Amino acid sequence: MAMVLTGCVSNYTESARTFQSSYGAGNYANSLIEAEALMTHASAEDEVVLKLQLASVQREAGKIKESIATFEAVEDLFGHYDATPEISLSGEGIAAFSNPYAFPYRGRAYDRIMATTYRALNYLEVGDQEKARIALNRALFRQEDAKRMVAEKERIAREEMRNAEAKDWNVAQATRSAEVTSAMSEGAADFVGLPIYQDYMNPLSVWLHGVFFLHTAQGIEDVEKARKSLERAQALAPQNPSIQEDAVWAAKSGSRPAVDGKCIVYVVHETGTSPSWGEFKFNLPLIIFDNNAPIMTVAFPKISPVPNRDNLSIRCQAGNFNPAPLASMDAIVAREFNDELPGVRTRAVASAALKGIAAYVANKAAEENNRRNNSQGAGLLYLATIIATNTYTIHSAQADLRNWATLPKNISMVKLIVPISEQIYLQNDLARPPVSFTIPNAKSLILYCKTPAKGGPLSLHKIILNP
Repeated sequence: MAMVLTGCVSNYTESARTFQSSYGAGNYANSLIEAEALMTHASAEDEVVLKLQLASVQREAGKIKESIATFEAVEDLFGHYDATPEISLSGEGIAAFSNPYAFPYRGRAYDRIMATTYRALNYLEVGDQEKARIALNRALFRQEDAKRMVAEKERIAREEMRNAEAKDWNVAQATRSAEVTSAMSEGAADFVGLPIYQDYMNPLSVWLHGVFFLHTAQGIEDVEKARKSLERAQALAPQNPSIQEDAVWAAKSGSRPAVDGKCIVYVVHETGTSPSWGEFKFNLPLIIFDNNAPIMTVAFPKISPVPNRDNLSIRCQAGNFNPAPLASMDAIVAREFNDELPGVRTRAVASAALKGIAAYVANKAAEENNRRNNSQGAGLLYLATIIATNTYTIHSAQADLRNWATLPKNISMVKLIVPISEQIYLQNDLARPPVSFTIPNAKSLILYCKTPAKGGPLSLHKIILNP
């Protein structure tokens, strides 16, 4: 049994490392091949996170229609999990004795919000404004639903704590131990100087909702929707004056903005990658004073910021411009990580304690067999049992490191008014030549840019808002 359960240890992190390296370097062709290869070997438990990453790579590799299809498949999975109760450790014995990868990855709140936001951007890029409208409205709903998701996870954590403590006194002692308290402090994400977004709001999603309804308004109701979202986005990103300008327009004019002979251009820049995930392990003493007590190993996740952000400079005849802060994915990820940590702690400690107790019972049984038979075979069996149970408790302790690794670190935005047919130049690294873009004959558009790594290649997405 120990051999079988230890075999359940996941190699998710190792299998995703090559793909993440290619993506981070901006090599989207290779990362697409690797992401597709990961999908061919994906388990049902990892399907959501791998499809999220595949959809991101497809988007940057220019496979917009394929990215739409993948994001839509992810949305179906979200719907399936929403209709399925959150799994409790107390009701999943095999997961308690293996590792958290035995549970399906259902998607965090920020995953769901960003997935719907990218869907909207993809729809806009292929000119399907009706589906973009639906997706952007759903992105707002996802933000409202985030509070429910977090509350449900907290409820599950409390339930698991009560059930685990009721089963064995050792679990309660281990959960409250100094080792766990210290590990919780070390594992908490403490990113200095990050903004705090209330109620799990995502400034990018809120701003995009406002800008879309402002520039595609069919009447005063759409303009009013735009005003509300833009004012909310302004409160979330007060350092960005472009948002305030549009919010004021929506409040006063009641119509779409337009400038004769010129195009309103929103340059959005995604840079860097979101926090890296790792694990740290520590040992807990099983509160049984006996040589048969195995090593009880606990694994907690930890995240750390990746210092790979780029700054974008934009040059046109009107002058030089730099996008202002719009959203910090580091802040969004760290907030939800810290909110999840108490539940993660309960599940990890309870699982480790239950494994330790089961291993102790197996060791005692082997010891009793050795005492009764007093033979070489019984002695070897006892030794083998001790080795097997310790191997099992140590190697089956894993932190769940599944995360949407292709999300950016920071998102910034600037609004420009540029004459039609004029060229603008975008540059994220002085060592690279600037990327030129000719303003099309349109009233407004979004130029969505991305650089996953500092100094890496700059990708561009042209999104027409108002032709």
